[in-house]
Amino acid sequence: AQQSLVFNDPYARRGGLGASSAQFVLLAKYLGWTDPWKLWLAYRELTYSPEGLSPSGADVMAQWLGGITYFEAKTRILERYRWPFPELILGLIHTGHKVATHYHLRNINLAPVQIERLSKSAFTAKLALQDGNLSVFIAALRDYAQQLLQLGYVAEHTQRLLAQLRGRRLGLFAKGCGALGADVVLVILNKQQRAVLARWCEQQQLQLLYCDNVLAEGV
Repeated sequence: AQQSLVFNDPYARRGGLGASSAQFVLLAKYLGWTDPWKLWLAYRELTYSPEGLSPSGADVMAQWLGGITYFEAKTRILERYRWPFPELILGLIHTGHKVATHYHLRNINLAPVQIERLSKSAFTAKLALQDGNLSVFIAALRDYAQQLLQLGYVAEHTQRLLAQLRGRRLGLFAKGCGALGADVVLVILNKQQRAVLARWCEQQQLQLLYCDNVLAEGV
């Protein structure tokens, strides 16, 4: 007998929030899958592209595992971390724009040395997260974001939004997320700045989707 599943998108089909990955993960859960690497291999097979880069599957693994997920496909590392900075919260601002990831990936051409440098920054951030070292964590994130900017992988509207946040000193760090960082801007800020960020987003007619440090547990 045929079966059908209905996906209720709480964000009303706004781009950049992982809806397609969530559908894939929830279907795997519905089918009784328990091995995240089986999930990843199936996703990679379905999304393989002979042009440019294929999707890494990191978003799928993060939704499966929950929390702050560190994922390294080459060495089969999949780890979850808690948020070790209780005085800081995470703000997610929707830009109102969307860049299709599969089109973006077709145009990526990174040299091995560039990939290695990005990976090094991500690994440094992971170690700092483990140790609860805020200064090293923020420095590693900034280095990663600066590399993407230098490579030309940050959308112009995101660059303008990030400049406005810096000008108002809203948060310790901000970065665009999604293809070209176009869809959502992540802001790491002190709890005392929550109301200020909310007012600023309202003034700019931007939607503040989330502003807290409680993380989902995955499936």
